[in-house]
Amino acid sequence: MLQTHRLILRDLVLSDFDAVHDYASDPLVTRFTSFGPNTVDETRDFLSRSIHAGSVSPRQVHTFAVIEQSSGHLIGSCGLEQCDGTGRHYAFGYCLHRHWWGRGFGQEAARALLQFGFDRLQAHRLWAHVFLGNTASVRILEGLGFRREGLALQSFYVRNAWHDILTFGQLRSEWLAASPPAIRQSIGLTALVVRDYDEALEFFVGKLGFRLLEDTYIAEQDKRWVVVAPRGSHESALLLARAGNEEQASRIGNQTGGRVCLFLHTDDFWRDYRAYQAKGIVFVREAKEERYGTVAVFQDVYGNQWDLLQPKRGGRPGDWAPPEENRP
Repeated sequence: MLQTHRLILRDLVLSDFDAVHDYASDPLVTRFTSFGPNTVDETRDFLSRSIHAGSVSPRQVHTFAVIEQSSGHLIGSCGLEQCDGTGRHYAFGYCLHRHWWGRGFGQEAARALLQFGFDRLQAHRLWAHVFLGNTASVRILEGLGFRREGLALQSFYVRNAWHDILTFGQLRSEWLAASPPAIRQSIGLTALVVRDYDEALEFFVGKLGFRLLEDTYIAEQDKRWVVVAPRGSHESALLLARAGNEEQASRIGNQTGGRVCLFLHTDDFWRDYRAYQAKGIVFVREAKEERYGTVAVFQDVYGNQWDLLQPKRGGRPGDWAPPEENRP
């Protein structure tokens, strides 16, 4: 299922017959399509083929019902069909009930399909055939960055006539070049409730060896802005936040209900493990080799539990996460 601002694109089901046949049997809607106006049997056959295609693995045909979210009405269909053996070359198409024309739904559905093809399917190329004279589809495709690749005269026979066909295409490299850069986000600070700033600094800087990034007094709030980070950390850091009331004080040392609170990654587990032991840091779970890396659990000065973890090299993303049954 795909979702846009106003639409949902989902797989077709047999109960969609009436709504699909309503537009697929309309001579005006099918004036510029490769099918129609459909008979009842032709619409049933289309639904049957589309539903069956969704059960084939690997899937070569992706046909979606286009649903207008606010009303729940099926207003058309769209899809991609694999055209080669590599699975990276797809034909592109869409069709809407005439009642929904002129509202931007065609472009919205086509844009979702374009992103699905290049992003999810990793298509190398998407292409579409357009009947000469179908100016609405030409506008949509050109607005989405498709190139006009050529005109084939009298090249498609349907409804007892030959038709001139325009071909439009777009490469994934073109789509990537035209797409805005991806949003880059990171977690900059995580607040850790502490009893006393200097007590916390003695542990995190003095024992764990973290860097003190900032220690600024804020007079109007009578508090300090104290930020520390592991050596080698470039984005994430800890804000050591002194408890300001009884409710906050009750969370000191138990911010996650007894589970491991934070995960300290290292490039040399045994170096840090031995150094922390020598400084009196308490390990509540001894060192262990797991499929995701070497790990031990220690407590900070307040009792919060931490993983000291050296992830295994070359593992897949997420392999460092311990199995659920082994997590505290």
